[in-house]
Amino acid sequence: MPPSIPAPDPPLRIHQVLASHLIGGAGLVGLNLAAHVRDLGHQSHVWVPGPGPATAQLDREAISWYRYRLDALKSGGVSQALAAGAAGAHVRLSRPHLVHVHNPTIYGLLSPALRFAGAPMIVHFQIDPTADEVRWALRHRPAAVITCSRHIRSLVEASRPPAASDVPVVAVQNAVDLRRFHPGDRAAARQLVGAAPDRPLLVMLANLAPHKGQLTVLRALRHLRDRGVDVDAWFAGEDRGGAGAFAATLHQATSELGLTDCVRWLGFRDDGPDLLRAADIFLLPSTHEGLPLSVLEAQASGTLVIGAPIPGIAEVIEDDVTGLLIPPDAPEAYAEAIAALLASPDRSERIRRAALDIVRSHYSWDHYLEQIRSVYGTALGRANWDRAAGRDPDQPTSAPA
Repeated sequence: MPPSIPAPDPPLRIHQVLASHLIGGAGLVGLNLAAHVRDLGHQSHVWVPGPGPATAQLDREAISWYRYRLDALKSGGVSQALAAGAAGAHVRLSRPHLVHVHNPTIYGLLSPALRFAGAPMIVHFQIDPTADEVRWALRHRPAAVITCSRHIRSLVEASRPPAASDVPVVAVQNAVDLRRFHPGDRAAARQLVGAAPDRPLLVMLANLAPHKGQLTVLRALRHLRDRGVDVDAWFAGEDRGGAGAFAATLHQATSELGLTDCVRWLGFRDDGPDLLRAADIFLLPSTHEGLPLSVLEAQASGTLVIGAPIPGIAEVIEDDVTGLLIPPDAPEAYAEAIAALLASPDRSERIRRAALDIVRSHYSWDHYLEQIRSVYGTALGRANWDRAAGRDPDQPTSAPA
């Protein structure tokens, strides 16, 4: 525990509920919040639907976790009832003071069981929901809703059911840990991750899923090769489907496009900062996002970003100022943009510097945590939270946007 933070007496029990055993953007937020709550001197506990990278990180952090039966909750019938009963029994035994669910669908499935705790519940929207998804998820009234972007806040406010019409909906834009993600010696980073010292390196840090745009990048690489521009492209991430079907599609496309000599599929990696510092350009031609952490992490690392002009990405990239925005289904345009940036060091440095300045001033993890603590304080009762955190409850704190 940081020495500047007095231990609360008694500590609060705060649960984070994750939607996946993988570590995507939403999962990373939940894991980081669990560690932060622990560092404040409270008791962190995390719900995960199965073992994997998320539980491995929790074990390393010595944070307790519980495996809930997500497949059974989705199945209906007796299996669903049994899984809900098990979740209800766990929450009654663990008696949390606050439950933060990092996915609206999971909140909708678990909220009947979580209500047994009698604790305030917060539901976190990290990706664009449909109106039906909002109404279904919020049919059980939470204490608060957090969205990762202003765009998603607008969608939730426009679609929430009457029963949740006065529930606070707070946009807390995703943020980056500037202690981990920062510019560094690119040559040293390349040596560390095993990249060629003299070839441009493109990277994607995204789970393998059709909407993320890996196929667009592969087709852009083919266009680059046809233009005589040789680059390497590394893809870090796991198949979100679990069965590996989309990963197989990507490997087949790599072979058919004649790119096996310049493409590497890295799987799950925990050295994201080094990969980003080693890269020349980060790509995310996604068709839908909340507010992608990977874009902020790349910008904080001093890496150029080219992404799609969808609301979640356009909220943090101004075209030709802090990155480039290109439609997700335009591989030839991606190839042209990549070639242009590689051929124009002055333009690249201008964009890189502007993006780094914006991330440092607006998207720091410390600022994010202050906003989350404000939402927690409102849900718990400001005086109780402040006393437990060792602060004077009469001292004003900054409110989230």
